[in-house]
Amino acid sequence: MSEVEKLTKFTKVRLDWFQSDDGEKRGGERRAALARLRLGVGKEAGTVPETWKYIYEGFPDELAGKGDAPSYAENAIHAALTLYAMHAQGKGNPRVHDGNAGSIGMALNNLKRKNLENEQGILRRFNALVTAKTADEINLHARGVIQLLKQGEIK
Repeated sequence: MSEVEKLTKFTKVRLDWFQSDDGEKRGGERRAALARLRLGVGKEAGTVPETWKYIYEGFPDELAGKGDAPSYAENAIHAALTLYAMHAQGKGNPRVHDGNAGSIGMALNNLKRKNLENEQGILRRFNALVTAKTADEINLHARGVIQLLKQGEIK
């Protein structure tokens, strides 16, 4: 299994836990976890201890960074889960991810169709995201895109 496949599988397990249908049994625990993950939005991977349990517990050793700097995989899972938590904020049901919905570009296209008066703003945010050159720049623009999707109630 490739590193990307391992990371994808790990991320899916995490998202499935947040979105599982087990009533209120774990509802409070999930809300607390999402609140802690939001503390990491925009921060460097590994720098917010409150997020560690939800991001790194059970993380595959072969994907972990060597030394002090976070690995590509650690940065990716940190960004994915903190942005997910931001998108789920204020929702009674944190089902804001749909693995069958396609790409973030498709989600923005759905938003554009729903919100034609802001088509240029949506396109501007998308272009900024896809032309970003560094991980920090991608994360910055991804936050703006997720905020738009959240406002438009698009998964």
